[in-house]
Amino acid sequence: LYVYVLSPEHEGNVLLSISMALSMRDWQRAEKVMNEGTVFEAEVTGFNRGGLLVDYGLIQGFVPSSQVVALRRYPRGEDREQVFQNFVGEVLPFKIIEVDHQRRRLILSERQARREWDRAQRIQLMNELQEGSVRRGIVSSFCDFGAFVNLGVMDGLIHISELSWDRVHNPADVLELGQEIDVYVLSVDRERERIALSLRRLQEDPWQDIGSKYPENSLVEGEVTNVLKFGAFVSLEPGIEGLVHVSELDDLPVEDPHDVVVIGERLLLRILNVDLERHRIALSLRQVTPDEREAWFMRDAEEMEEELDDEPPEELEA
Repeated sequence: LYVYVLSPEHEGNVLLSISMALSMRDWQRAEKVMNEGTVFEAEVTGFNRGGLLVDYGLIQGFVPSSQVVALRRYPRGEDREQVFQNFVGEVLPFKIIEVDHQRRRLILSERQARREWDRAQRIQLMNELQEGSVRRGIVSSFCDFGAFVNLGVMDGLIHISELSWDRVHNPADVLELGQEIDVYVLSVDRERERIALSLRRLQEDPWQDIGSKYPENSLVEGEVTNVLKFGAFVSLEPGIEGLVHVSELDDLPVEDPHDVVVIGERLLLRILNVDLERHRIALSLRQVTPDEREAWFMRDAEEMEEELDDEPPEELEA
């Protein structure tokens, strides 16, 4: 039992105080916690005009409003007393930034605690993450080159090429803000604190059985998805694209592929090569013979006629 000596002699007795001893012990503990830089959690018990009040054992700590991170979520002009009242009863992380027993000043900071708390949580997450593992996260934002997913205390990036096996032009076409998803951890850069994620690695790989489906020298139909200086990309099926190099667009030299094909156009093509390891298919437009192209046109025309014949006749107006 600790006691505080109020007076060594008071009417022949020693005047002691248990509560003062406990209070002094709390001041000593607070100074030790401040020197060690320890972050702790405590409940907000009240407030005054300048900030929040927190009980620390038998003494009271003060959190200036400038050191309360959560105040930023409240719009300016809102009733200050009501704003502070909303914090009462809430448990927040704190760090002691000043201890002055003589002036009875115990100053706490949520802002500094959050900074160190988040840092510790980030380090823990980076140590836990393993390449090839699957994590749960929430889509937090989009950018031109992909989507960011929050994993709890930090974001990882799904590059636009890892969103789907299909070609993606806008990440918002695949995901929604706030959507909860499973992601595959591609890589973890602990030094730069960067996490690369993938969504398509959790989807069935459409390239697994492509070798038998698209044998070399066979004919295939596809739709032009992109036209660049070096050629045109053609979608053969969802997730499977091939490239018609500019040299395979026409028998004559082609300066601009846009002069030969346009996005959205359907083509009959010959398969030149299938590289399963690199997920690449080389296609040719010029190596399709005129007879093959005419037969394809005729078949398309017949199918279109059949579709028109199957459509019900329009009702005549009275």
